[in-house]
Amino acid sequence: MKVIIFGGAGFVGLNLISALNSITSDYLVIDNFTHTDSRNFIAEINKSNVIEMDLNNTSELRRILKEYKADCIIHLAANSDIRPDSRSSINRDFRDTLGTTISFIEAVKNIACQKVIFASSSAIYGNQGNSVDHNSHEALSLSPISDYGKAKLACEYALQFAFHNKQLQNLTIIRFPNVVGKFATHGILYDFMIKYKYKKEPLEVLGDGTQSKPYINVRDLVDCIINIIEQPSTGKIDFINLGPSENTTVKEIAEVFVELLEWNTTIKYGTSKEGWLGDVPTYSFKSGLLSGKLQNSKEAIKEAILDLKVDERFTRD
Repeated sequence: MKVIIFGGAGFVGLNLISALNSITSDYLVIDNFTHTDSRNFIAEINKSNVIEMDLNNTSELRRILKEYKADCIIHLAANSDIRPDSRSSINRDFRDTLGTTISFIEAVKNIACQKVIFASSSAIYGNQGNSVDHNSHEALSLSPISDYGKAKLACEYALQFAFHNKQLQNLTIIRFPNVVGKFATHGILYDFMIKYKYKKEPLEVLGDGTQSKPYINVRDLVDCIINIIEQPSTGKIDFINLGPSENTTVKEIAEVFVELLEWNTTIKYGTSKEGWLGDVPTYSFKSGLLSGKLQNSKEAIKEAILDLKVDERFTRD
């Protein structure tokens, strides 16, 4: 099997490359290396072909797809940090998330590929305040509140349009929950580890700590992706909510973080239920795929903390 991974030098992509070695050595990574950490990490991955390029370069992308003749394309490329931190955040979301998807759709025209897997997000549901199921009525009123969620939802619609116009033979859309683990480049544990490294005390938490969400360890996530890769193509669009059924709160995460790091510090919480503009404070996946076979959210968090604890990026001076 020949596999191309868009965004393969990112957080999920690097873990996926390691797992792919169990089923194939014939894969290609395409990434623009937005995260500088990725340059060091990619050197750790053996037997990988890596192309550094902007996926918005449609003509060059088309040349690569035509030459490589992939059986499966996994689209992970996106502006992965959901929090806006500058005036350019909208441009990043729509260029690096939606733009790369439009570029791919244009590039793949008349090029056979048995399977396309797109990494979407729970952020497309918005702040519904209850369990969401892609087969239920809630999914019919999608209302993302962040630019990231809006861009991901636009990508879903664009890919569905391409499928119905026979530009894609098979399409799987996986909606990720919060992902934690090795090679993390953003997210709550990454933020906590930065504060731990630089001894920023007390440990300041965005929001009041009551935010409650499902968390999946990246190891479980890539195992599920590998499983999907190995399944026969269905010739249709599959929507998958991937994640554990149990949530954990930010307060619980902060407490276990301090405990496992043996960090003698206090925890200071914010006053709002949202951690940042666009944050969804509470949601859960109803009947998520394989939810009974995944670690629960607390287990996923603990394993991720132990992985990051030995990460050289966070070693104290």
